[in-house]
Amino acid sequence: MNQLRATLSERHVNMMCFSQSLGIGLFLQNGRAIHYAGPGLATLAYILSGTIVGSAASCLGEMTALFPVKGPIFELTKRFLDQSVGYAIAWLTWFGWIMLLAAELVAITHMFKFEYPPELLAQAGYPSSTLSFAPNVSSGVLILIFIPFILLFNLVPVKQFGQLEYILGTTKMLFVCVMIVLNTVIHAWNRADKGHFWTYNQPYSFAAKNITLADGHTVVTGGVGQLAGLWEAMTSSIFGLIGIETVAITAAVKIATRKISIRLIVLYALATFTVGLNVPYDYPTISDPAVISFGFAQNSTFVVSTVIGRLPVWPMIINCFIIFSAMTAGINGCYNASRTLHAIASDRQAWPEWTWVQNLRARLERTRYGCPYVAVFVSWCFGWLAFMATSQSSGAYLGRMVRTVVISILIIYGVVAVTYLEFYKCVNQAAKGGDESLDDKDDPEVRSQYDRNSPGYPYKSHGQWLRAVYALVGCFLLALFNGWRSLTHPTNVEDMLGCCNVLIFGFFVIAYQIKFHGFNPVKWRRRVSKELQSPRPLVVKNDLRRGRLNLVDSYNLFTMGNIRAFGRWMQIYSILEPHGAVHSVEDETSLRKPDACPSTAFGDDLSDLVRTSSSKSIPGELGLQFSPTPSLRRLQSISEYNELRGYPPSTLPPLPGSVSPPREWRGTTSYAPPSILPTLSDSSSTSGENVTPESSLLGSLFSRRKKKDTSGLKPEVRDPLPDSLSFAFSSVGRNLTLWQRNGHSFIHIRIASWESKRIDLRQTLPAQDADRSLNIKLIAEGDGWIAAIIYRKRQYLLVMINQTGTQYTLWKLDAHMRPTTLAMSRDNAFVAVGYGTAVNVFRFEGSLQSWKSELTIDGFKSSDEVKHQIISFSNDCKYITVSCQRYDRARGKDDDGLHTRVWRCKKNMGEGFKLEHCRLPTDHIGITSVAFNPELSLATLTAFIDAPYPLFLAPVSSNANPLTPAAPSKRAQSHFKARCAAQSSNPAFTSFLTDTNKVHLVNLKTKAVEEWADLGQFRRRELDPREEVATMSMPGEKTCYVVWRDGAKLMLCTIMAKNRAECKDLRWLVDDAGWGD
Repeated sequence: MNQLRATLSERHVNMMCFSQSLGIGLFLQNGRAIHYAGPGLATLAYILSGTIVGSAASCLGEMTALFPVKGPIFELTKRFLDQSVGYAIAWLTWFGWIMLLAAELVAITHMFKFEYPPELLAQAGYPSSTLSFAPNVSSGVLILIFIPFILLFNLVPVKQFGQLEYILGTTKMLFVCVMIVLNTVIHAWNRADKGHFWTYNQPYSFAAKNITLADGHTVVTGGVGQLAGLWEAMTSSIFGLIGIETVAITAAVKIATRKISIRLIVLYALATFTVGLNVPYDYPTISDPAVISFGFAQNSTFVVSTVIGRLPVWPMIINCFIIFSAMTAGINGCYNASRTLHAIASDRQAWPEWTWVQNLRARLERTRYGCPYVAVFVSWCFGWLAFMATSQSSGAYLGRMVRTVVISILIIYGVVAVTYLEFYKCVNQAAKGGDESLDDKDDPEVRSQYDRNSPGYPYKSHGQWLRAVYALVGCFLLALFNGWRSLTHPTNVEDMLGCCNVLIFGFFVIAYQIKFHGFNPVKWRRRVSKELQSPRPLVVKNDLRRGRLNLVDSYNLFTMGNIRAFGRWMQIYSILEPHGAVHSVEDETSLRKPDACPSTAFGDDLSDLVRTSSSKSIPGELGLQFSPTPSLRRLQSISEYNELRGYPPSTLPPLPGSVSPPREWRGTTSYAPPSILPTLSDSSSTSGENVTPESSLLGSLFSRRKKKDTSGLKPEVRDPLPDSLSFAFSSVGRNLTLWQRNGHSFIHIRIASWESKRIDLRQTLPAQDADRSLNIKLIAEGDGWIAAIIYRKRQYLLVMINQTGTQYTLWKLDAHMRPTTLAMSRDNAFVAVGYGTAVNVFRFEGSLQSWKSELTIDGFKSSDEVKHQIISFSNDCKYITVSCQRYDRARGKDDDGLHTRVWRCKKNMGEGFKLEHCRLPTDHIGITSVAFNPELSLATLTAFIDAPYPLFLAPVSSNANPLTPAAPSKRAQSHFKARCAAQSSNPAFTSFLTDTNKVHLVNLKTKAVEEWADLGQFRRRELDPREEVATMSMPGEKTCYVVWRDGAKLMLCTIMAKNRAECKDLRWLVDDAGWGD
């Protein structure tokens, strides 16, 4: 299975971001910034750089909070800016992370070469005459020691990885705080006997007085020199701020972006300011006139500060901590690179269509126990570039790697800012009802989902449009003039290699334009979808927003309630995260709702994001007690609802059976899609509730539960799917429903967003009824609403329930008749229940019934004469077609005769009109589908028989031939046993699956039948209807889904074009939802 795990909480995500950002940038580049800009301007440089990066991260945070998709950095760019630019950004992101991994490893080797100049020790009056940490070990050996740990850490279970990163990130944050306090104390001691703020006074100053160019002789002074020094300090400080986008890579957590930005800016600025109080900007070890270089521990201002302060041991502690910091940043770099590569591998269109490339892509998409181990290994292999550290010019190589990473990130942040500007325009247009592509665009509830001023909008920053422009201009200028000193005399061509990623970005943009539009540049154009409905936007449920100070008493400021609220608000932005605060997905996905909500302590800190399941449904899935949602409130009255459920009219209905919601009401779980379709890019991940060290990729190797054969990993053994399993696609073809016959719950799978949810129909029963047993008989779905027939206490009931389980009604069916068929129209307006000789058609508005009409099938005396019955609605939902096959015990000439009639859907349907009659000798399956096209006045019919199929039936008044054979030869016709069929969104096309695994496409206009795909490549044996069931759908004109059960697997095959198909196992969605029976 190619899915990732979802077990990280917000505190894990926060510390992963901080741990990624706090690598070697602050400790080794801080001195370079102070040297070029001076202590005051260096502090300002960190603030300016932090606000630029933070503004870009806020843009990404708002987009990802509203649309949690997999790979948001490039997926949102594809959606709102351009598909070619999106794919180019994807590869550039991965390139930046693998270069960062190599740079951190090279930095580790530098730290083992720590040797402080003895003359500077004597000048400072340091207690020891020598200060070095230089073991006689080759740099290559050091890399061989450290690089395996990076691979091993990235293969541990996700939950344990998050816990470990939380500990490491907290340790790094606390150490920076210790450095701030330590430098403040050193300055207060004044051991240098130069007075307070001596680095800001003469002969030094707030800003450096000049900057030396690359030749080592040319000095630029005055305002121009100070501006150039500030610019050089900003370009140096950017590297230490890389990592905020880990929030989007790891999870769509709306508050994490702001918290990380504030933490980094405050801590980096304070650290630079306090260390600048003790180290002058012209100190020899931080003076570096080279254009590109990366120093050693003796070049760190934090080490220099402790030497000037005459503190023994502390320089060695700082050096060891830099090694530790670089190692953890390298681990995070490999993590981000592997997740980015896995997201790219999940998108088929990002790769050439060559066979060997697609085979490589499929391997990169593989996961085991939620870990994308192939992507991890491939990304980790690029860490071996760190062997450049064995060269004498390792400092220059490291500096070039750092420049490559910085320019890559600046390009990415700039593109994110441009994407946000387009996103801002689209969202505002949708909020005003001007987006014609939106369903129900004039519905105020739909428009409010895109309104940035709406209380339900998940996350926004004040002045975000201006911040996006600010980030765009800042990133553009920093990227353009990042290597400006390389252009001064003497120029070094090798130093310009750090800007190669600009060429890489341009190359990929052009390559994808060629792929999509050909080699002619005249035909190149912007390719953008501006999709605002997939996935559905998230909305806020709680009024108390995280990250906002919510006072209990706004009139009396100093009260205990306000003090507690202030404490909780401070806690959100502090290191001390509540352990049960928020559960989020682990990899590029939408938010995962918590399985257990804390009761009191941090109730205000619960996640307030819920996914809207339809354009008019906002489920209330969080909190401890049930409360009616806006969709529920749209019932005619609460009293009517309570009367239906058996409650007093004036009370709100409690949740049946328990105070705390059952699992199926605690919110859906969002998943990382296996990218069966390039357009299906939602989030995704399986539940991580059962992720243990023993079930992980590494944990299975070190588990205490040893098995006799430990030579390798054992394949996962799963129980077969229930024999009584039934499943069917929705009328629109985008959702799949599974249920066990005679069970009490069903599983609903949304293929577009890869979400699964178990809905227990016992919740629809009156609360006062002690007997809560029921049996599910039939289920059908339209678009977001589900109709189910249940049997309870010798009575058949029709249940109408939405796909989130938050709105439902019960209706009694005729007691003297047994329903055999159920169908639902695409617009959820009509439900048809077939009884063999009769059909009841119900007209619904939401969950409320408007009218009921009864249809009678002529020619049948009793339901025993009906062998098979099929009911379908036309695509425009204006016609209903009923086809019945006769069973004659006497084997008369009308045995297996097919009687088909069409009615127009209205309150008084009348007799309708007949279609041509034909006789179809069949086995136990018989007729499998019927679809009527009103425009052509033609129906197509399939059955599991040896006959030329499909058949085209016209009204009896028409001259059309009702038995028009298909195009294949007679030999091929003898094998046309149609196992199942589906009608496309385009009524002119249908498709069917034969018993030999062939999928055929039928064109009703031309009555042509062509073979579309052969599913035999995914199966070793032919589909046997006596052993398994199968179903199919066509959500698009040239897109087809086929689902069948294969032992323990639930296989989904997606056909995207002729002879192009992919097959995936959906069992992970079934297991995550659970049957509950």
